[in-house]
Amino acid sequence: MIKYPAKVDPSSDKYKGPVLFNPGGPGGSGVGLISNLGPSFQLIIGGEFDIIGFDPRGVGQTTPVVDVFPLPLERESFALRYLEAPFINQTSTALSQVMARATLVNQLIEERANVAAQYLNTAVVSTDMLSIVKAHGLDKLQYWGFSYGSVLGNSFATLYPVSISSEEMIIVKLSQEHVGRLVVDGVVDAEDYYAGLWSTNLRNTDRGLRLVFQQCAESGKECALNAPTAEDVEARYYKILDSLDSNPIIVHADDFSGIVIRKYVHAVMFMALYSPYRTMKLLFEAFRSLEKGDGLPFYQLVGGLIPSLSCNCESKPLPPVGRQEGQDAILCSDAYSLEADHEAMQKHFDHLSKISVFGDIWSEIRMACMYADLTLLTHMRFSLFVLLATPSFPLLMIDNSEDPVTPDAQKMSKAFKDTSIDNFSIQHCSIAASSICTFKVIRDYFREGVLPEEGTICEIEDHMFLVGVQIQILELLPNFVSTSCFEHQAFVLSFIAKADYPEDYPTLLSDLLALLSSGNTASIHGSMQVLSDFIRNELSEDQLLPILRQLHPLLLSVLAPQGGSEQQHSPLTRARAVAIFRQCVTALDMVRKEHPEAVAEAINSVLPQWLAAMHTLLSTPSLADVSDPTNWDAISIRIQVLRTLDVIQNSFGASLTPEMTQGFCEVVAKNLNELMPAFRTYYLLGGANSDKGGIDPPTPVSADDPDINLSLMHVACPALDFLGEVVRKSVRGSKVGSSWVTSNINDLLTLAVYWMQIPVEDEDIWEEDANAFVRDESEGVESYTARVASLDTIGDFLECYGELTAAWLWNAIQNAVKTAEQSKQAGNPDWWRLLEAVLFAVSSGDLVEMVEQSSGSGKPSPFDGQALLTNILPPILSEPGTPFLQGRAFVTASAYARVLPPALMGQYLAAAVEALESSTAGVPLKVAALKAVRNFCSIPDDKPIAPLGPRIIAALAPFMETVTEDSLALVLEALSTVTQVDNGKWLTPELATSIVGVLLKTYARNVNDPISLSITTDIFTFLASAEAPGVYQATVMATVPSLAPTIANNDGWICCSALQILTAVFDGAKNGLGEGVVGALAPSLFAALGKVSDPEAISEGCRLLTTLIRKDPAQLLGWSDSDGSTSLQRIGSFLGRLLSPDVEEAAGLATGDLLVTLFRKAGDAVAPMMRPLLEEIVKRLRTAKTATGSQ
Repeated sequence: MIKYPAKVDPSSDKYKGPVLFNPGGPGGSGVGLISNLGPSFQLIIGGEFDIIGFDPRGVGQTTPVVDVFPLPLERESFALRYLEAPFINQTSTALSQVMARATLVNQLIEERANVAAQYLNTAVVSTDMLSIVKAHGLDKLQYWGFSYGSVLGNSFATLYPVSISSEEMIIVKLSQEHVGRLVVDGVVDAEDYYAGLWSTNLRNTDRGLRLVFQQCAESGKECALNAPTAEDVEARYYKILDSLDSNPIIVHADDFSGIVIRKYVHAVMFMALYSPYRTMKLLFEAFRSLEKGDGLPFYQLVGGLIPSLSCNCESKPLPPVGRQEGQDAILCSDAYSLEADHEAMQKHFDHLSKISVFGDIWSEIRMACMYADLTLLTHMRFSLFVLLATPSFPLLMIDNSEDPVTPDAQKMSKAFKDTSIDNFSIQHCSIAASSICTFKVIRDYFREGVLPEEGTICEIEDHMFLVGVQIQILELLPNFVSTSCFEHQAFVLSFIAKADYPEDYPTLLSDLLALLSSGNTASIHGSMQVLSDFIRNELSEDQLLPILRQLHPLLLSVLAPQGGSEQQHSPLTRARAVAIFRQCVTALDMVRKEHPEAVAEAINSVLPQWLAAMHTLLSTPSLADVSDPTNWDAISIRIQVLRTLDVIQNSFGASLTPEMTQGFCEVVAKNLNELMPAFRTYYLLGGANSDKGGIDPPTPVSADDPDINLSLMHVACPALDFLGEVVRKSVRGSKVGSSWVTSNINDLLTLAVYWMQIPVEDEDIWEEDANAFVRDESEGVESYTARVASLDTIGDFLECYGELTAAWLWNAIQNAVKTAEQSKQAGNPDWWRLLEAVLFAVSSGDLVEMVEQSSGSGKPSPFDGQALLTNILPPILSEPGTPFLQGRAFVTASAYARVLPPALMGQYLAAAVEALESSTAGVPLKVAALKAVRNFCSIPDDKPIAPLGPRIIAALAPFMETVTEDSLALVLEALSTVTQVDNGKWLTPELATSIVGVLLKTYARNVNDPISLSITTDIFTFLASAEAPGVYQATVMATVPSLAPTIANNDGWICCSALQILTAVFDGAKNGLGEGVVGALAPSLFAALGKVSDPEAISEGCRLLTTLIRKDPAQLLGWSDSDGSTSLQRIGSFLGRLLSPDVEEAAGLATGDLLVTLFRKAGDAVAPMMRPLLEEIVKRLRTAKTATGSQ
């Protein structure tokens, strides 16, 4: 393993963890990849990440390694014989020779590398990746995989590997929750790969080759084989190939000699399609030499690919490269079904040859698995490819429009519902050419979790045959006059500058500084954009420090002219100057560990002046920035200053003296206080309340510069973050002392609560979109708003000054009630918002825990939870026309459920149920009531809730017929908690029948939603195991008639999910299955088991049948079909099918469980079928290919 370390300390808040890389193959070396390209990858995704390459088991520098040639000379000799052998279509015996050679390698693997080959397929590498992540103290994988690496990435995210030990069978599920950021680049069709077919890869190859010829024709003399048309270039190329058939070219030089034959040129052209923008120009020049009878340039270009029979007896470590036999062992042990005879291989070649002229090369990959025993060398493998898995974070799939060997991103993206982008190019994987657009998408995905819009297509900046493109782009610098081009031009220029400055572009900085001083608005704005993207590109220390020294005074003069000079720059330009300085500070923080003295010198020399300027700017009246409702450009400076101040405090807080920190705290609080009236006018009232003075705010981003924000929310977030960090540091005695915080705690908490109020815009969205409301108001919400920042700040106060904060919140809730009433009487439409915000604050988990501890110990609490629940919340619940306030009261009450007296809890729960039952209640109130029901029903002492159970069920039913996604999960969670109240003793058969009916309708509408299915199966198990009489029977009778036809008439996921529900029902059975159950279910079940083809459905059918036998063997064994077939005969037929080679061995675990259960439960009744069954088992063992099947 190799690591190119992050540029920030792992203990820093900026550290984003390791990103693992796999170069493909299979069998490629991650160590070799990162040793060569580690810095480039870090440039693309950011210096906050560790770049990690690892060699998968059995390849590269791992031990033991799959290496069947102990002597280098033996390997080179074998490789040379391979190169000189004909391709499959060149002679009548070539196919047999290729198959024999592949069989030999396979046998050598088994004989010489047996130990390594057993543990190196995709399944075990997936678990190894998770182990690497966990070794870093993390739980989520960040990964970028190329080519076969896309199979590894997709498999990690969505597949279920199975491990077999000698003592027991253990199912290991790689949790989809372990997916953090996962990029698959050059996407392989995983279904085709795991089937061992390799049949879909060449779909675009010939089209890509024709585009190479076309670019050559369009490039004039820059292409050595230039001709008027693409067809002419193609004819010229094939004429060279044809000439080599009859006249191979002899090459003889001082250090080597050989011949150039058609096979060499054909193979090199195929390899060049992987990276045509790097290779084609030189390769076509070599082709022109071949045209003239000179093979030396071709040999010099590709000589490293041709084995050299030299004997080097020195003992050297193995190089970090892949070996062919390692690739063979991996891909063969991954494949499940391989036809390896001569006829099958001939058909495979014929199929590929119809698709591409390179079918002769590609067909040999599948032929690597000629030796059947090689596929047995695995103790762990993936059971199947699941196309409906939903990882915890979407994958990013990168496609190239004419990828020569992996054209399947679009298919896999649709299968996994992930996001893909398309590079308009001919290449294999994104790093084979330069695309600033693509690299930016990848960077944003890793750093911010931002996915591109569906259908995004990125162009590349490379050309196969033209030169001088970089110089032409650099010449665009003085011509930045089109605002619409700023972003794209600047990013391309800055990316090139990153590689070239200062050696190859020494005038870059002086050019930019000249433009900044030019007085031309377009030039200044454009140069600012270039500087911004340039610095964002993670400059090295020797680039960054000189830039900062020269740039610092100029940026400062743009922000705040010195010596009383008149301000000449627009607010947006000044804001951009602050943003660039902030990027410099962030960049310095990233290189501080490697260059502590240089960074300290830079910070100490520039920071004091900037801090003084920032304090001066924040001290100006903030309300003036937003006095004009049509133009808020001025607020952009304040926003960037606050964001920069927050960064400085977190990265270089030691530079802030206690006096400076206190001064900034006071001026930041002053800004928040001054802007409160504007917040109310523009966000709490808005244009909808224009009669009360409300105004709609302008667009939150600048039309001239989309990177610059113009929203009061963007003022509040960094301001509150800064204050929260000060609070945390104050208890450690650093910077601002606790005495300042405690003396100002009332004012600071007042600000936090005020900015926590719900804006009109959010209110409008949440009233219409239940999913948005559930998502935005959930714990761990990703969107960072002033409401979330305020809650975080209050959490900091509770953590550091718990008693004082709790006392303040208790006074605040009482005052808010009074203020709300007065405001309501005055006719203010926003009278309820502040009260709702205080209720949101007092629902904090820290405060709830404090109240619960006080209640348990009998000690008084500064926050009177009992008074809150008995005096303050009840009147709010009945307040008409305020759904958000009423809903907040429900959720707040349920947060304190553990300290509620049983009678009062019943009253609150009844009120929540009434809200659910109401035909006039809107989305916010109903969602809040759902949360309250879920919370109330989750507490240990749930007996007082049971009497309301039927009403809750009836109230939830209508929701389940309409809601989806996040809202559906919330409703099902509420239903799940209700069914478990008091162990279901309160349930009735009628109620169970009703619940089942609603659940089945919901399941039918959301059959592809794995989250809802998971909760649904849990509910069925709870119902079936309920202690109330008759409930199990009612559940069964309502479920079986509905799902029996479903399993009989469907295949795939629909059949599988229905079988899961039935299994869940019967798992809950306590005293047999119940009369008539087998008779109602068995015909459909056995019909399904006889024809279903989906491997997972077959496994699930096994589990259901096993459950039926375990729960009620007498009833099942006593059943017979209408044609007289007994259940044992039908079971025997199913087992015969399971044990046949036609059924994948993925069902091996379930099959074993079924057999064991049958033998234990059926007794002597199974005796007549024992002999034929054992014969089938022995027969299957002879052909079993997996440990799962043989076990």
